[in-house]
Amino acid sequence: GPLEEDARGEDRNVDALGVNDGSSVDAGAVELQVETPGLVVTTAADIDDPFDGETSLREAVDFANSLENGTEPDTITFDSTVFFGEGQPVIRLTEGELEITDAVIIDGSTSGLGSVTITGDALGNDLDAEGNTSAQGGSGITDVA
Repeated sequence: GPLEEDARGEDRNVDALGVNDGSSVDAGAVELQVETPGLVVTTAADIDDPFDGETSLREAVDFANSLENGTEPDTITFDSTVFFGEGQPVIRLTEGELEITDAVIIDGSTSGLGSVTITGDALGNDLDAEGNTSAQGGSGITDVA
C-alpha cells in the first residue's frame, strides 16, 4: 500500500496520477520556515536573517517599526540567555544604521544581567531614532550618532 508518511515522519498523502492507482506519496518537500517576528531579542549578534531561528535587536526593531502602537510604545525585551557566555551584555551595531521609526522602549532589565549596552562603531551613523525611543532598566546607548 501507499506510504502514509514522508521522509520526516509527517502525514503525506499525494495522489500521483498513473502510479499505484493514484495512491502514491513522494518523499515530501521540506520548506525552509521563516521565523515568526517578535519583540524578544534572543541573540547578541547584529544580524537580519529570517531563517536562523533567532531574533536580533535589529530584527526586533524592524518588527516594532511595522506594528501599530496605539497609545503605548512597543517594548523590546531580552531573553535571559542572550548574553550567556558573552561576559558583558553588549550589542554592537555592525550592520549599518539601525532605524527606529516608531515609539519603542528597549528594556535591558529583562536580560537577567541588569542592563544592556547598545553601542556603535564610533564612526557614527549607527542609529536613526525618529520615533519616541527610550532605553530602560539601566540600558545605555553609546557611540552611535
